[in-house]
Amino acid sequence: MEKLRKTAGKLDTFFRILFWILVIVAAAMAILSIWQLLAFGLGRETFASLDLNIILGDFILTADQFSGNDYAVVWGMVSVLNVVFSAFILYSISIIRSILQPMKEGRPFEKMCSQEIKKLAWVSVLYAVIYQLLTNGGKALIIRYLHVETRFINTGISLDLTFFIVAAVLFLVSYIFEYGEELQQLSDETL
Repeated sequence: MEKLRKTAGKLDTFFRILFWILVIVAAAMAILSIWQLLAFGLGRETFASLDLNIILGDFILTADQFSGNDYAVVWGMVSVLNVVFSAFILYSISIIRSILQPMKEGRPFEKMCSQEIKKLAWVSVLYAVIYQLLTNGGKALIIRYLHVETRFINTGISLDLTFFIVAAVLFLVSYIFEYGEELQQLSDETL
């Protein structure tokens, strides 16, 4: 049990530090996004010379593929996506830390642990669905409305199952924890 406490404590410290690093990175990304949106007023030549790339899903677009206004629209869309995905990651870390809290105290089968693991699984599913919709939908929007040449974009629909697999494993782990919670409750009632 002592090994569990130590490991959970170390993991909690790691995720606490990671959380704050990601908050700082997200704030820096927000400042950079605002700066880049303000830079669109500099003119296309100045803007293209900044050598900025937009990465959306599995493709990369460069400033010379857009007019200044189109690039502003795409960059704004990518900035919103970054905020959404950063929020998902920060929320997931807070759930992980709430799972680790009872483990740090040597109580791995608290009633709330299985529910928190299920919540983390649902966040993973939601993240996967939103990611797939936005990256594939983003491609379609860029091609259709911004008239970007399709030779710059992989027009096929991509499907990443990683987060669905992670969610399935988390659901299985939550059921294992539910069983452990029942056994712990029966043991406590026996005492």
